Amino acid sequence: MKKILSIVIMFFCVMCLVSCENDSEDKIEWPFEQKVSYLVEDDGWVYSFSYTYDKGGLNDDALIPYNFMGVNLRYRYNEDYVTTVTYMEDGEKKTKIVPQTIQVLGEANDSGIKNDMEEIADILKYQAGEVTTQELLDLTVDDLTFEELDENIFIELVQAALKGEAHKEGNYDYLPQYALLTEPEYLNDYKFQVGFVSSVGCIDVIFIDVLYRTGNDYDSYKQLSDIIDSGTASDEQKKIYNMIEEITTGIVENNNILYALGEYENENIDNIDFSRLYSFLKEIEANNYYKYIIEPR
Repeated sequence: MKKILSIVIMFFCVMCLVSCENDSEDKIEWPFEQKVSYLVEDDGWVYSFSYTYDKGGLNDDALIPYNFMGVNLRYRYNEDYVTTVTYMEDGEKKTKIVPQTIQVLGEANDSGIKNDMEEIADILKYQAGEVTTQELLDLTVDDLTFEELDENIFIELVQAALKGEAHKEGNYDYLPQYALLTEPEYLNDYKFQVGFVSSVGCIDVIFIDVLYRTGNDYDSYKQLSDIIDSGTASDEQKKIYNMIEEITTGIVENNNILYALGEYENENIDNIDFSRLYSFLKEIEANNYYKYIIEPR
Protein backbone atom coordinates (compact mmCIF):
# COMPACT_ATOMS: atom_id res chain seq x y z
CA MET A 1 0.00 0.00 0.00
CA LYS A 2 2.85 2.40 0.74
CA LYS A 3 3.99 2.33 -2.87
CA ILE A 4 0.64 3.61 -4.16
CA LEU A 5 0.25 6.29 -1.52
CA SER A 6 2.83 8.64 -3.01
CA ILE A 7 0.41 10.39 -5.39
CA VAL A 8 -0.44 14.05 -4.74
CA ILE A 9 -3.29 14.55 -2.26
CA MET A 10 -6.50 16.06 -3.58
CA PHE A 11 -9.06 17.17 -1.04
CA PHE A 12 -12.37 17.13 -2.86
CA CYS A 13 -14.09 18.44 0.25
CA VAL A 14 -12.80 21.93 -0.62
CA MET A 15 -14.56 21.82 -3.96
CA CYS A 16 -17.72 20.45 -2.41
CA LEU A 17 -17.79 23.05 0.35
CA VAL A 18 -18.04 25.74 -2.31
CA SER A 19 -20.45 24.14 -4.72
CA CYS A 20 -22.24 21.14 -3.23
CA GLU A 21 -25.76 22.47 -3.60
CA ASN A 22 -28.40 20.63 -5.57
CA ASP A 23 -31.44 22.80 -6.25
CA SER A 24 -34.64 21.22 -5.00
CA GLU A 25 -37.94 22.34 -3.58
CA ASP A 26 -37.57 19.85 -0.73
CA LYS A 27 -34.59 20.87 1.38
CA ILE A 28 -33.41 18.08 3.66
CA GLU A 29 -32.84 19.03 7.27
CA TRP A 30 -29.89 17.01 8.50
CA PRO A 31 -29.73 16.41 12.27
CA PHE A 32 -25.94 16.35 12.20
CA GLU A 33 -22.98 18.02 10.55
CA GLN A 34 -19.94 16.39 9.05
CA LYS A 35 -16.39 17.40 8.22
CA VAL A 36 -14.70 15.27 5.57
CA SER A 37 -11.32 15.08 3.85
CA TYR A 38 -10.37 12.92 0.86
CA LEU A 39 -7.33 11.51 -0.86
CA VAL A 40 -8.17 10.44 -4.42
CA GLU A 41 -5.60 8.40 -6.31
CA ASP A 42 -5.29 7.67 -10.01
CA ASP A 43 -5.59 3.92 -9.43
CA GLY A 44 -9.12 4.39 -8.11
CA TRP A 45 -8.45 4.26 -4.38
CA VAL A 46 -10.32 6.89 -2.39
CA TYR A 47 -9.41 7.39 1.26
CA SER A 48 -11.47 9.52 3.58
CA PHE A 49 -11.64 10.68 7.17
CA SER A 50 -14.86 12.11 8.56
CA TYR A 51 -16.00 13.72 11.79
CA THR A 52 -19.75 13.61 12.39
CA TYR A 53 -21.40 15.50 15.22
CA ASP A 54 -24.89 16.53 16.34
CA LYS A 55 -25.87 20.05 15.30
CA GLY A 56 -27.34 20.76 18.71
CA GLY A 57 -24.28 19.60 20.58
CA LEU A 58 -26.15 16.65 22.06
CA ASN A 59 -24.55 13.27 22.60
CA ASP A 60 -25.97 10.45 20.48
CA ASP A 61 -24.79 7.04 21.61
CA ALA A 62 -25.64 5.57 18.19
CA LEU A 63 -23.45 8.08 16.35
CA ILE A 64 -19.89 7.02 15.54
CA PRO A 65 -18.15 10.41 15.37
CA TYR A 66 -14.89 9.48 13.62
CA ASN A 67 -14.49 7.25 10.58
CA PHE A 68 -11.59 6.32 8.31
CA MET A 69 -12.25 4.31 5.17
CA GLY A 70 -10.86 3.42 1.77
CA VAL A 71 -12.60 2.05 -1.32
CA ASN A 72 -11.56 1.51 -4.93
CA LEU A 73 -13.91 3.16 -7.44
CA ARG A 74 -11.98 2.20 -10.57
CA TYR A 75 -11.11 -1.49 -10.29
CA ARG A 76 -13.61 -4.06 -9.12
CA TYR A 77 -11.51 -7.20 -8.82
CA ASN A 78 -8.25 -7.96 -7.04
CA GLU A 79 -6.82 -11.39 -6.25
CA ASP A 80 -6.35 -10.36 -2.61
CA TYR A 81 -10.08 -9.65 -2.22
CA VAL A 82 -12.02 -12.91 -2.01
CA THR A 83 -14.91 -14.18 0.05
CA THR A 84 -16.58 -17.50 0.87
CA VAL A 85 -20.13 -18.12 -0.35
CA THR A 86 -22.47 -20.96 0.55
CA TYR A 87 -24.70 -22.59 -2.05
CA MET A 88 -26.85 -25.71 -2.52
CA GLU A 89 -26.00 -28.39 -5.08
CA ASP A 90 -27.95 -31.65 -5.40
CA GLY A 91 -29.52 -30.99 -2.02
CA GLU A 92 -26.12 -30.58 -0.35
CA LYS A 93 -24.76 -27.37 1.16
CA LYS A 94 -21.38 -26.41 -0.28
CA THR A 95 -18.98 -23.50 -0.07
CA LYS A 96 -16.58 -21.93 -2.52
CA ILE A 97 -14.12 -19.06 -2.67
CA VAL A 98 -15.14 -16.28 -5.04
CA PRO A 99 -13.78 -12.80 -5.82
CA GLN A 100 -15.24 -9.88 -3.90
CA THR A 101 -16.94 -7.38 -6.19
CA ILE A 102 -15.63 -4.25 -4.52
CA GLN A 103 -12.33 -3.47 -2.85
CA VAL A 104 -12.84 -1.96 0.60
CA LEU A 105 -9.82 -1.22 2.75
CA GLY A 106 -9.37 -3.84 5.47
CA GLU A 107 -11.32 -6.59 3.73
CA ALA A 108 -8.43 -8.06 1.73
CA ASN A 109 -6.47 -11.13 2.78
CA ASP A 110 -3.62 -8.90 3.87
CA SER A 111 -2.68 -9.16 7.53
CA GLY A 112 -0.70 -5.92 7.41
CA ILE A 113 -3.66 -3.83 6.23
CA LYS A 114 -5.97 -5.59 8.69
CA ASN A 115 -3.58 -4.82 11.54
CA ASP A 116 -3.39 -1.18 10.45
CA MET A 117 -7.18 -0.89 10.34
CA GLU A 118 -7.41 -2.46 13.80
CA GLU A 119 -4.91 0.09 15.09
CA ILE A 120 -6.97 2.90 13.55
CA ALA A 121 -10.15 1.49 15.08
CA ASP A 122 -8.43 1.48 18.46
CA ILE A 123 -7.24 5.08 18.02
CA LEU A 124 -10.69 6.28 16.98
CA LYS A 125 -12.37 4.17 19.68
CA TYR A 126 -15.28 3.22 17.44
CA GLN A 127 -17.05 1.38 20.22
CA ALA A 128 -16.28 3.53 23.23
CA GLY A 129 -16.46 6.89 21.46
CA GLU A 130 -14.12 8.40 24.05
CA VAL A 131 -11.40 9.99 21.94
CA THR A 132 -11.54 13.78 21.67
CA THR A 133 -10.94 15.97 18.65
CA GLN A 134 -7.93 17.53 20.31
CA GLU A 135 -6.38 14.13 20.98
CA LEU A 136 -6.66 13.31 17.29
CA LEU A 137 -5.20 16.69 16.30
CA ASP A 138 -2.25 15.99 18.58
CA LEU A 139 -1.44 12.69 16.85
CA THR A 140 1.90 12.45 15.06
CA VAL A 141 3.44 9.75 12.89
CA ASP A 142 5.50 8.68 15.90
CA ASP A 143 2.27 7.59 17.60
CA LEU A 144 1.47 5.16 14.77
CA THR A 145 2.92 1.74 13.97
CA PHE A 146 1.31 0.98 10.61
CA GLU A 147 2.64 -1.96 8.61
CA GLU A 148 1.25 -1.03 5.19
CA LEU A 149 -0.67 2.24 5.28
CA ASP A 150 1.19 5.54 5.07
CA GLU A 151 1.14 7.23 8.49
CA ASN A 152 1.55 10.68 6.95
CA ILE A 153 -1.54 10.24 4.79
CA PHE A 154 -3.65 9.26 7.79
CA ILE A 155 -2.42 12.23 9.83
CA GLU A 156 -3.01 14.64 6.94
CA LEU A 157 -6.55 13.38 6.39
CA VAL A 158 -7.35 13.72 10.10
CA GLN A 159 -5.92 17.23 10.24
CA ALA A 160 -7.69 18.37 7.06
CA ALA A 161 -11.10 17.13 8.22
CA LEU A 162 -10.96 18.33 11.82
CA LYS A 163 -9.61 21.78 10.92
CA GLY A 164 -12.00 22.22 8.00
CA GLU A 165 -15.49 23.64 7.76
CA ALA A 166 -18.68 21.61 7.94
CA HIS A 167 -19.60 19.92 4.68
CA LYS A 168 -22.41 21.54 2.68
CA GLU A 169 -25.64 19.53 2.62
CA GLY A 170 -27.13 18.01 -0.53
CA ASN A 171 -30.30 16.19 -1.45
CA TYR A 172 -28.96 12.73 -2.28
CA ASP A 173 -29.50 11.53 1.28
CA TYR A 174 -30.70 8.13 0.06
CA LEU A 175 -27.41 7.18 -1.59
CA PRO A 176 -24.94 4.89 0.22
CA GLN A 177 -21.59 6.18 1.43
CA TYR A 178 -19.95 4.39 -1.49
CA ALA A 179 -20.86 2.12 -4.39
CA LEU A 180 -19.33 0.55 -7.49
CA LEU A 181 -22.09 -0.09 -10.01
CA THR A 182 -22.14 -1.62 -13.49
CA GLU A 183 -24.72 -2.12 -16.20
CA PRO A 184 -25.99 -5.71 -15.87
CA GLU A 185 -25.46 -6.76 -19.49
CA TYR A 186 -23.04 -6.07 -22.30
CA LEU A 187 -24.72 -4.35 -25.23
CA ASN A 188 -22.57 -3.90 -28.35
CA ASP A 189 -19.76 -5.46 -26.30
CA TYR A 190 -19.42 -2.73 -23.68
CA LYS A 191 -20.83 -1.63 -20.32
CA PHE A 192 -20.71 1.58 -18.33
CA GLN A 193 -19.32 1.44 -14.78
CA VAL A 194 -20.02 4.11 -12.16
CA GLY A 195 -18.31 4.35 -8.77
CA PHE A 196 -18.96 7.11 -6.26
CA VAL A 197 -18.48 8.26 -2.68
CA SER A 198 -21.10 10.48 -1.07
CA SER A 199 -21.43 12.46 2.13
CA VAL A 200 -24.31 14.46 3.65
CA GLY A 201 -26.31 14.12 0.45
CA CYS A 202 -23.48 15.18 -1.89
CA ILE A 203 -21.56 13.24 -4.53
CA ASP A 204 -17.99 14.02 -3.48
CA VAL A 205 -16.02 11.70 -5.77
CA ILE A 206 -17.14 9.82 -8.88
CA PHE A 207 -15.41 7.58 -11.42
CA ILE A 208 -17.11 6.63 -14.69
CA ASP A 209 -15.53 4.10 -17.04
CA VAL A 210 -16.34 2.04 -20.13
CA LEU A 211 -15.73 -1.73 -19.94
CA TYR A 212 -15.03 -3.36 -23.31
CA ARG A 213 -15.76 -7.10 -23.37
CA THR A 214 -12.82 -9.31 -24.32
CA GLY A 215 -14.24 -12.72 -23.38
CA ASN A 216 -16.98 -14.57 -21.52
CA ASP A 217 -15.50 -14.65 -17.99
CA TYR A 218 -16.74 -12.20 -15.36
CA ASP A 219 -13.47 -10.26 -15.50
CA SER A 220 -12.82 -10.48 -19.25
CA TYR A 221 -12.85 -6.82 -20.21
CA LYS A 222 -10.61 -3.85 -20.85
CA GLN A 223 -11.30 -0.51 -19.23
CA LEU A 224 -11.26 2.69 -21.23
CA SER A 225 -9.19 4.38 -18.50
CA ASP A 226 -6.50 1.69 -18.88
CA ILE A 227 -6.46 2.09 -22.66
CA ILE A 228 -5.95 5.83 -22.17
CA ASP A 229 -3.16 5.26 -19.63
CA SER A 230 -1.39 2.82 -21.96
CA GLY A 231 -1.24 5.41 -24.73
CA THR A 232 -3.02 3.10 -27.21
CA ALA A 233 -6.39 4.88 -27.33
CA SER A 234 -7.88 5.90 -30.66
CA ASP A 235 -8.92 9.49 -31.28
CA GLU A 236 -12.54 8.46 -30.71
CA GLN A 237 -11.70 6.80 -27.39
CA LYS A 238 -9.85 9.92 -26.28
CA LYS A 239 -12.93 11.96 -27.10
CA ILE A 240 -15.14 9.56 -25.11
CA TYR A 241 -12.76 9.74 -22.16
CA ASN A 242 -12.61 13.54 -22.23
CA MET A 243 -16.39 13.77 -22.36
CA ILE A 244 -16.68 11.43 -19.38
CA GLU A 245 -14.15 13.58 -17.51
CA GLU A 246 -16.29 16.67 -18.18
CA ILE A 247 -19.37 14.85 -16.90
CA THR A 248 -17.73 13.58 -13.71
CA THR A 249 -16.24 16.98 -12.94
CA GLY A 250 -19.61 18.62 -13.48
CA ILE A 251 -21.42 16.09 -11.29
CA VAL A 252 -19.11 16.85 -8.35
CA GLU A 253 -18.91 20.62 -8.82
CA ASN A 254 -22.68 21.00 -9.18
CA ASN A 255 -23.79 18.02 -7.07
CA ASN A 256 -25.99 17.04 -10.00
CA ILE A 257 -25.95 13.40 -11.08
CA LEU A 258 -27.58 14.39 -14.38
CA TYR A 259 -25.11 17.17 -15.15
CA ALA A 260 -25.08 18.16 -18.87
CA LEU A 261 -27.96 15.78 -19.61
CA GLY A 262 -29.25 17.92 -22.45
CA GLU A 263 -25.77 18.46 -23.87
CA TYR A 264 -24.42 14.90 -23.92
CA GLU A 265 -27.34 12.47 -23.67
CA ASN A 266 -27.65 12.08 -27.46
CA GLU A 267 -23.92 11.72 -28.11
CA ASN A 268 -22.77 8.53 -29.81
CA ILE A 269 -19.03 8.21 -30.38
CA ASP A 270 -17.47 5.07 -31.85
CA ASN A 271 -20.70 3.17 -30.97
CA ILE A 272 -20.53 4.28 -27.33
CA ASP A 273 -24.07 5.54 -26.67
CA PHE A 274 -24.20 8.20 -23.98
CA SER A 275 -27.96 7.84 -23.66
CA ARG A 276 -27.20 4.54 -21.92
CA LEU A 277 -24.93 6.33 -19.45
CA TYR A 278 -27.63 8.86 -18.64
CA SER A 279 -30.27 6.13 -18.30
CA PHE A 280 -27.89 4.55 -15.78
CA LEU A 281 -27.38 7.86 -13.95
CA LYS A 282 -31.14 8.50 -13.93
CA GLU A 283 -31.62 5.17 -12.15
CA ILE A 284 -29.05 6.15 -9.54
CA GLU A 285 -30.76 9.49 -9.01
CA ALA A 286 -34.13 7.72 -8.70
CA ASN A 287 -32.70 5.55 -5.88
CA ASN A 288 -32.68 2.42 -8.06
CA TYR A 289 -28.91 1.97 -7.80
CA TYR A 290 -29.33 -1.44 -6.12
CA LYS A 291 -30.15 -2.98 -9.52
CA TYR A 292 -26.57 -2.32 -10.60
CA ILE A 293 -24.78 -3.89 -7.63
CA ILE A 294 -22.72 -6.90 -8.70
CA GLU A 295 -23.00 -9.80 -6.25
CA PRO A 296 -20.17 -12.31 -5.67
CA ARG A 297 -20.68 -15.46 -7.74
